[in-house]
Amino acid sequence: MNLTDFKVLTFDVVGTLINFEKGVLDSVRRLGGPKAKDLTDEQIFEPYMEGRAKFYGRSSHEMANVYLHLAKALGLNDDARAAAAFQRDVLD
Repeated sequence: MNLTDFKVLTFDVVGTLINFEKGVLDSVRRLGGPKAKDLTDEQIFEPYMEGRAKFYGRSSHEMANVYLHLAKALGLNDDARAAAAFQRDVLD
């Protein structure tokens, strides 16, 4: 097999070069208020994954909604500013 046998090569960098999970956790703990700091990773990711399933569109459009979903489920700060900041955080 030669490299010239291929027309396209793709690389998945999320999870390999980009620690997406850490970004989500850090952002929720920073934006969610005092209660968020004591939550386990699993406690945060369960409603996060539910939110991603509910708001399955492009991350660049739906992460604010995902944050609002998880914040309401966990009783965290759920204002529009926090949601917008979460969306910026996870996209950065």
